[in-house]
Amino acid sequence: MPSVVVGIDRSHSAPAVAAVGDRLASLLGLPLILVHATTGAEPAGELLEHADPRRGMGSRRCVAIGGLTDALPQVAEQHDAVLLVIGTGTYKPIRELFHRSKANAVVRAASHPVVLVSPAAAERERTPRPTAPSAIVCPIDQSPEARRVAQVAAALASATLTRLVLVHASSPNAHDPIEDLLRQQDCDVATRSVDGRPSDRLEVIGAEENAAVAVIAANEPSARSVAAWATRPVLVVSPTAASEATETLTRLRSAAHDAG
Repeated sequence: MPSVVVGIDRSHSAPAVAAVGDRLASLLGLPLILVHATTGAEPAGELLEHADPRRGMGSRRCVAIGGLTDALPQVAEQHDAVLLVIGTGTYKPIRELFHRSKANAVVRAASHPVVLVSPAAAERERTPRPTAPSAIVCPIDQSPEARRVAQVAAALASATLTRLVLVHASSPNAHDPIEDLLRQQDCDVATRSVDGRPSDRLEVIGAEENAAVAVIAANEPSARSVAAWATRPVLVVSPTAASEATETLTRLRSAAHDAG
């Protein structure tokens, strides 16, 4: 059965990262699986218990032996994960995040879309908010890769009954392929036109739209830095994960519609 897998470490942000995974799993109607990756025999039961937002009710906990980069993608594969959710770790210089981040290594190794929760996003998760998040934001241009990622964002929006906001550098028109993409979606879609690179505006637009998550391509030049400082979770989609993720999310939406 499909699931949402959350990587749990010993950081202060772990419960907030688990809460992000729980919210996404609940919206998708999926089980929540909490995983702690370790290379030794350290006790992990208390760690997983403390981080578990469901307190064992509809969640599973497991310890994976191995390094984070290898263990989490393997567990995600074993449990048919729709999404893999992890924290980006402590605050670090941008240069170190670009070259040494374990979170980015997981993104490269995983065959599933990965939700990255920065320390700032974890802090926001712990802060009471007056209203629940109400949108998914996604930068888009006319490249095939951007369109595939936008389709993942649209499928996620449809499966969670959330509004999709596509952020682009110029207004769509009758001859723009974005217009075709808009007509294909089974969700409420809005567009925002910005000057410059759309991904550079995700933080501002995310705040304006009360976004639950931003969706971005793994090969987007600023993807890793966006995920490092964003105050909202960032769903990073690799080229190899896009098609299968879209199909899986579409099936979940169809199953929910048939059940209703």
